[in-house]
Amino acid sequence: YRLMQLQSEGDRQLEKIATQMKIDVELVGVESGLTVQRIQDETKLETEKLREQSVADSNVEVAKAKAEVDVIYADGHLESAKNIAKAEKVAFEAEGISAPLNRKQNDHITFIHKLRAQQALAENDKVSTIKSNLCFEIDSLDK
Repeated sequence: YRLMQLQSEGDRQLEKIATQMKIDVELVGVESGLTVQRIQDETKLETEKLREQSVADSNVEVAKAKAEVDVIYADGHLESAKNIAKAEKVAFEAEGISAPLNRKQNDHITFIHKLRAQQALAENDKVSTIKSNLCFEIDSLDK
């Protein structure tokens, strides 16, 4: 009977050890699953932080680039306005110099046309009464 008792005790101990081993194995499996999930969550969180930081950094760089473009555009626009003002000033000064000369030239051309018209009339024999008036006008122009 003692032997059966010892054998029964041994079987219970073996079953207890097997049960504890099974519990320990499952516990290790659960803990490793939790550890894997924690690592995945931390990795996902870190990845998201890096993505958000890179988006923020790229937005800053885009804003800087736009600001630089705006400055370059403004500088170009200012330079263009300066050049237009210089060109208008030069054109105004040139017109100021050339205006009296143009008037003088136009007056001379008009005078030449008048002389030719008067000469044509003077050479026309059909207009005898006008000839004497024109000669008087030509004489007064010479004076």
